[in-house]
Order: sequence, then C-alpha cells, then structure tokens
Amino acid sequence: MDTPPHRLALERVVEVYSGHDDLVGVTGSGYVIGADLVLASGQVVGPDTPCQVRAPWSARWVPAEQVWRGRGATGAVLLRVPGSPWAELPGIEHVRWARAAAPGVRCLARGFPRAGQRAGFRDAETLTGVVDAPADPASKVLTVSVGDPGTHAVPGTVWGGMPGAALLAEPAGQIIGLVTSGAAPYLDAVPVTALLSDARFRELAGVPPGRLETVTGGEPSVPLADLLAPAREEPPPNGPDWALLPARHAVVPFLGREEELARLRAWAAGPAALSIAVLTGRPGTGKSRLAGELCAELAGSGWDAGLLPLDTLYGLALGGPGPAASPGATSSGLFAGGDGAALDAVRPTLLVVEHVEPAVPLVGEFVRRLARHGRNPRVRLLLVAREPGDPGWWRRLDTAAGGWLRRLNTTTIQLNTSPVSYTH
Repeated sequence: MDTPPHRLALERVVEVYSGHDDLVGVTGSGYVIGADLVLASGQVVGPDTPCQVRAPWSARWVPAEQVWRGRGATGAVLLRVPGSPWAELPGIEHVRWARAAAPGVRCLARGFPRAGQRAGFRDAETLTGVVDAPADPASKVLTVSVGDPGTHAVPGTVWGGMPGAALLAEPAGQIIGLVTSGAAPYLDAVPVTALLSDARFRELAGVPPGRLETVTGGEPSVPLADLLAPAREEPPPNGPDWALLPARHAVVPFLGREEELARLRAWAAGPAALSIAVLTGRPGTGKSRLAGELCAELAGSGWDAGLLPLDTLYGLALGGPGPAASPGATSSGLFAGGDGAALDAVRPTLLVVEHVEPAVPLVGEFVRRLARHGRNPRVRLLLVAREPGDPGWWRRLDTAAGGWLRRLNTTTIQLNTSPVSYTH
C-alpha cells in the first residue's frame, strides 16, 4: 500500500527517468510545483526523449510530457503529469521563490542521488550545505558547498542522480536553485533568477511579478510547525477511568457537534491566506474536543495542525524556552524590535490557542506578525475562550493586534447557543 506523502514530508520530491525503454535511460530528481507540474533537469530529460516520474511513496512510474525547456546553461525543464496527481495535497500550488544574495545561505536538496537505479521503492536522500552566492544577480551558476560529504548517508561519488533536485533555503523552504550536477564536496545549480527571467516559465509555474524573495542567511525565522503541540495524546496506561475523560485523549465518541465542525472545516478550506476563527463556550460544552477533531482531520489531510501553548508564546517573546529560532534571532526576544522573526509555514497550518484571555497582549502581537508575513501558504488561527468570562477580551485583543483581529476574524462559533442534548 502506498504511504501518504505528507507522512514522509516528501510530498514534492519525485524521481525522474528519461529513456526510450526500461533498460537504457537516465535517472534523476524532480520537484513538484503544482498539481500536475514538475521542475526537473535538462541534463536528465533529453529534448526528444520520453520521460516518467515516480513519487517516493509509490513504486508506480507515470508518464510526463515536457512543456518547457530552458535555453543553454539554464538546464531546466517543466514536466506536465496527466491526471493532476498532486491536486489533493494541501498548499501544493504555493511555492516560494528566492534569490540567494550572499554567501553562507544554509540550504538543502532532496533527491535520488544513486543514478541508474530504477527498481521499485527507493528512498529520497537529503544533502545539506551552504551557498556560495553569485555577486551578480544575473549569474547562471550557483555553487553549494556540502558541509561534510562524509557525514551524509550517500557517498559523494554517487551523487549522479541529484540533477533536478530543488535547492531549498533553510528554514523557510524557498526554492533558490535547481541542481544541475554534483561531485563531492560541491553541488552546482542554476539560480531561480535564471528560470524566472523566462516569461513562459513564469506563466506555466504561476509566478506573478514581485514574488521573488531575497535571502541572505541572516533572516531570523521560526517555523510555525515547530511551535505546535499535539492535539491528541494517548491515555495513560493502566490509569483510572476518570483519566480517560480529557478531550485530548478522544476516548469518548465525538457526537453532537457535526454542524460546528463542518463550519470550521469550511473556514479552514477558504481561499484567504490568513484567517481567524473564535470558538467560545462554557466549561464542558466541548470546545477543546471540537478543536481537537479539526486538528486531527486537517493533520490527516496533510496540514501542520496542533495546539499553540501559551508557554511557547511566552518563550518566543522572551527569547527563552520554546523552539529554537534560526540564526539571527537574538536573546532579547523574537517579538522584540523591528519586524522580529518571520513566522514561516511550509504547508497549510492550523494553530489552536486555548484560554486566550490572560495572554491578550502576547496573542495580539503574534497576530500582528502573522498578518505582516504575506508569503505563507494558508494559515488558520483558532482562538478558544471561555464563557462567561472577561467580556472585553476580544476588543482588547483587536487593539493589541493593531486591528487585524477585526479584519481577519471571519468565523465565530458560540457553543452556548447550541447545547448538546442527551439524545445525541
């Protein structure tokens, strides 16, 4: 049985084969940039040679058609795969492109380095290194120094299958180049500036004007996925019966809130890049369980979804406990001064904040930072509050968020208005 791609965090990586038969051909790597579109290397896919692609969670090869080929040193191709096999993966159309503007940008490339092997399942490998960025933005060459080739699982002598792998800046995952060749300790790549200079490429890849970012390696960044705590936990073994009741264990069947769950599901699926929902109710009305069900559903479909503990937010604000930031974040706090650290999502993300009321200033600043980002795929923030409580918390939170709560709060669910009856 095929393993769902998001479980492997390899939903965009594919293996590419180009040849007139199954015996004589060339293997390489590719990167999915749309529901049916793969970015690959012209060194692997010949101008008039049939090609096929295979996702790493499947042993099945599917045919692909060349729809664009770069000229000269560009060394890249775009492949169209019939049937839009990645259409169901959340956020697959959202791709970030960036120019590496300084030496030392940390990056990684995922691909299939053992060229020539083409049999059944084959795992993708990851190479990490730093970019020797070209001084000239128009340069057609980008070189990556792989930190220590000896530490990688794949020897540098068999990196021949890496052409076509996307070069991704860490930690936000922007595409900064496409690997064209590799021999330890270096990978050579074509920078995305060379690709995006072609109007036809931009049209096919769906890259609007102004979407090119610049990375220098010093940008402070916090991956949103690293902030999340699981919304589901296994109950303690051999514990008393009452220990099974907390919503996070989901032992009791979910009943009576299907309508509210459907509303939250529709909210999450909306087209807005950033949206906020508010869920309120008295203790025991099912707020936490409803939020947990939404997390479980979205995580199962490929989202990053979970709880955002207030302790984690306090740690971010103080620069203390909590997930480590990328280089460039200072101990004075990730929210302190200037624009602070970027809150980056690599795929659609749901964050659930419970008991918002005592942390209004902190949550408000978090909303500000999310709203200013502008480059993330869909991000959904679900705020859970008790009733009766402080009646002014929403207004104070909107003030702390600079008015963003009022603009982004598109869904509000009050569980007190629809109590669950025993007939459920």
